[in-house]
Amino acid sequence: MVPSPAGALQARPRSSRRAARVPFEPFDDFSATPDEHEELAALLWQDKRRNLLRRFTYFSDQDPERVVARMGFVPLVVQHGFATLSLSRSRGPSAVCTVGWFYSFGVPDVILIDTRWRVELDLGHALERAGKQLAQRGYRFRGLPPERAASKAVRRGLQWAAQPLRSLRPARDEDLELHPYGFGSYFYRHYMDRLDVPLLVGHTGSTSLELPPFAHLP
Repeated sequence: MVPSPAGALQARPRSSRRAARVPFEPFDDFSATPDEHEELAALLWQDKRRNLLRRFTYFSDQDPERVVARMGFVPLVVQHGFATLSLSRSRGPSAVCTVGWFYSFGVPDVILIDTRWRVELDLGHALERAGKQLAQRGYRFRGLPPERAASKAVRRGLQWAAQPLRSLRPARDEDLELHPYGFGSYFYRHYMDRLDVPLLVGHTGSTSLELPPFAHLP
């Protein structure tokens, strides 16, 4: 669940371009010529793995420090199709998320939240097991629609980790205010040219009233 160093994919030197590079949406923190943007957009639909490698190198050439800080998990997406990251805060609820399920398998990514402190490793292992099932079976997962396929994989992963699932539903604005999907949103903006992504939010663990309640729970 810990992101791999971005150095796992080495950036290669690139030749200079005649056309001037300017901020080019959605890369407002990187620069690109219209031709380069067209090349990257086409590669996304031609070969998703090559798209990851090409863009990782492209971004690393321009700002390696930013790539290390914000894209250090991308080698895991290249290798496994997804990464599992912790969203937990100090002494707060445990929270983990996937990045890459939608990119690689066509199903919504997931944030799992638990009111118990420091159970993110269990949740992370459950999502990793769920992601491996999706990688083996594909997003159709016995013919289910993408959202139901993700739900079924999550439930199986949590069963393996002996963690109860209280709810699983599409993410709401209030969910993302409490647990921002920062690395995931950044990934999809830069590797899939998307400003939004299908995302589910699940709650696990006890329903004890002694635990801090979530304002956004039904």
